[in-house]
Parts: sequence; C-alpha cells; structure tokens
Amino acid sequence: MVPFAAEWDTKSYNPIQEVFKKSGKLGFASVYTSTKYGGCGMDRVSASLVMEALGTACVSTSSYMSILNLNCWVLDTYASEELKKNWLPALT
Repeated sequence: MVPFAAEWDTKSYNPIQEVFKKSGKLGFASVYTSTKYGGCGMDRVSASLVMEALGTACVSTSSYMSILNLNCWVLDTYASEELKKNWLPALT
C-alpha cells in the first residue's frame, strides 16, 4: 500500500476490495481469530502491532481491517458453530 496510498488519496480511489483480498491471503483479515476457522490466532498485542504496521501504510485501510478483525473475533467468540462455519472461512 505504501507506494500507492498518497496517489489513492489524491484521486479519491478506494482499493479496499483488492487490498482486502490480498490482506486476507496474508492473514491480516483475521489476526486474532482462531486457527480452526482460518485465522492467525494471535494475541491482542501481536494484532495491535500488525494494525500499527498497516496504519503506517494507509490509516483508513488499517481502520477497515481492524473493524473486519473485530467482526471475525465476535463471530469466533460468541457465534454458534453453524454461524462460524458459514461465515468465518469467507471472512478470513
């Protein structure tokens, strides 16, 4: 994201779908979701370091990624097994 973030801002371009797909493949969409559902299983401190690093590249994208991670964590923590199986693999 680093070499493109300033250009995206000046052109009002939001590459969120492409960035999310690539980030998901790297595990950034589910840093503290359990590995059982495709997450990385990191603790909160490690996840914070990932989000901080992403934020140095593009703050808005890091914020979106943080929200996605929160949603995955809520599902992973509180949802039924059926909901987890239906949603988490696609989100992570």
